[in-house]
Amino acid sequence: MMTNRESVQEARSILAKEFVYQCNHGNQSKVLEEQAAAACGQFIGPRIRSSVILQRGIHGTAAALRVVASEHTIRKDANELVPKLVNYLSNRESLENNLPDRSGTRPEKVGRDDNNVVKVSECLISLSYVNHSFDIDIIPLKERYIDFLENTLVENSGWPYFSGFNDDITSIDIVPTAFAIMALSLNKKDASEQADYLRRMVNEGISDPNTNLSKLVLAVYSLVFSDDSYYSQHRRELNNLAVSLYKRLSALLDYDIEQNIEYYNSDGTKTSYIRIPWQLYLIAIINKVDFYRWSSLAIQSRIKHIVENTISSNGFIYKSSGDYVASRTNAILYEVLNRIDNNDKSFMFLIQPLHWLDVVRRFLQSKWIRIPSFLASSIFICYILWPYFTQPIDTTPLGANLVVSILLLLLSFGKPR
Repeated sequence: MMTNRESVQEARSILAKEFVYQCNHGNQSKVLEEQAAAACGQFIGPRIRSSVILQRGIHGTAAALRVVASEHTIRKDANELVPKLVNYLSNRESLENNLPDRSGTRPEKVGRDDNNVVKVSECLISLSYVNHSFDIDIIPLKERYIDFLENTLVENSGWPYFSGFNDDITSIDIVPTAFAIMALSLNKKDASEQADYLRRMVNEGISDPNTNLSKLVLAVYSLVFSDDSYYSQHRRELNNLAVSLYKRLSALLDYDIEQNIEYYNSDGTKTSYIRIPWQLYLIAIINKVDFYRWSSLAIQSRIKHIVENTISSNGFIYKSSGDYVASRTNAILYEVLNRIDNNDKSFMFLIQPLHWLDVVRRFLQSKWIRIPSFLASSIFICYILWPYFTQPIDTTPLGANLVVSILLLLLSFGKPR
């Protein structure tokens, strides 16, 4: 019921291979070859490469760069691909405008993407993985993204989805704020004040029954992994928030679920969507903050399922979101697998016994135990009370027996955790 390190590494290697192959041989990059550029779209994998869909964009290219840049010391083809992806991000508007009619991204789409806080943040996050071993100058591109985020910041607190909300505190949302904090922090920019604001939003949201919990998971992921010093300073509070979210969401780890968030541009004329694979974020958080719950059946079964499906299908697919391998989701999965593989192994020998202890606990709380316990307790109570109602008896021992039976009955209703 548990996955192993070798399987985690195999799944990660498969994802890297798929991203590299997609960027080098997918239809979205073929038209860019003469410009020494490459890109990625919303999907990767053999199915999308064999289709006529021409898909190329910021989300996919940023996702690909994050993975490919992490593989540059392992794969030569990844090392050669990084400058091409950076070239596309740096010169996207001119590259798209110079393509033949109908094969390029429309100028209005490029402009809208340039004003999208989440997309700009993801590009900046991906650039944090491009180190000095590459013979490319990424500083101007980084500065362009950083300037955008600093200018889009609302009241020094948080971010809206798009630029144009700079004077409206109500436009701040957890999702763009979480991504912007990650982007700035990973590129050595101080975002501690904004992290404090996000942390307050999480504390308020976790007690609000109407809050979208997937947003809170994303926020905690950002606060835990963006800045080591910030996490160390607020470790206890962030760990408690993580455990609270785990308790509320662990029952949903038995299913393939990700959250699709709908949002609008500043004038409300265009709808956009972003997927939040909150299960992946939650797995990474628990792996870091709670060794005991990392060994739980819920977490281990979920990561084992994800890893096995990634290996067998060349990528992980949330069926509710479609039949193609999504680039963003699988880039996040690659990052999560990296975190799991690189985490401290000093207590790994305890995971197996703790895991089986949780398996036994879950079994004892399952319907196969609870239903017979309920029936047995009910029969025992009837057995105790029957003489009391049918003939005069000494009721002295009745109290203790009845209390024990009622307790057994109540325990049989216990909910699995």
